[in-house]
Amino acid sequence: MATYQVKDVLETLFRDALTVMEVLCKKNNGEFTSQQFLKHVAQQNQGIYIELLNRCLEHPSASPFNAAHQHIGNKLSEIAQKAGYDGPHDEGRTETDIFDNPTGRIVYRKVT
Repeated sequence: MATYQVKDVLETLFRDALTVMEVLCKKNNGEFTSQQFLKHVAQQNQGIYIELLNRCLEHPSASPFNAAHQHIGNKLSEIAQKAGYDGPHDEGRTETDIFDNPTGRIVYRKVT
């Protein structure tokens, strides 16, 4: 089984995570979704996002996009909780992912 490393790529992708979360919260009444975060960081850091996808080609059982987005979601949960955000909350609703496919709406809220 091939192994792959994404820690360094995730650290680069998340270098401005606290600022991104703050900006998204200001736009969205004190909350943001994991998809909003993903879309923002992927658009702002296209090269590093592509590198993450490329490395995830080595995942033994998931598509590169599913593996990459799972890594991003796990890292987001860790960083958001450390920064004092409430979540992740699965609201039982859907929103669209980066490919316009329906996905669970996972919300983080700024604790005031």
